[in-house]
Amino acid sequence: MIDSKALKYGIQHHAKGIEELVNTLALGILVDLEPRGWKLRQSRDGAQSFSIVNKRGTKEYHFRAWYRPFKSIEVIDKYYKGKLVVQLKTRLDALKFIETCVKES
Repeated sequence: MIDSKALKYGIQHHAKGIEELVNTLALGILVDLEPRGWKLRQSRDGAQSFSIVNKRGTKEYHFRAWYRPFKSIEVIDKYYKGKLVVQLKTRLDALKFIETCVKES
């Protein structure tokens, strides 16, 4: 079960700079990726623990907003010591990332 409390709290208090990115990713995951078999996962409590995994389990992407002031989201390919796939700085970056995932479906 997904617990979004920490994510909502972070956006409301200290990570307002990534709210548009989070909203764009959330909509893209819900509308574009989940119908194609992608799953949103939360590995533990906290806003830094969200990922998506394709239906075959061959691709996974983890989302990290590491640095203050929070203005971008890093997408990495593994939970621990993953390689940077893309850094999302704008809404357009997030839309392109979702589009790439759709093509990988």
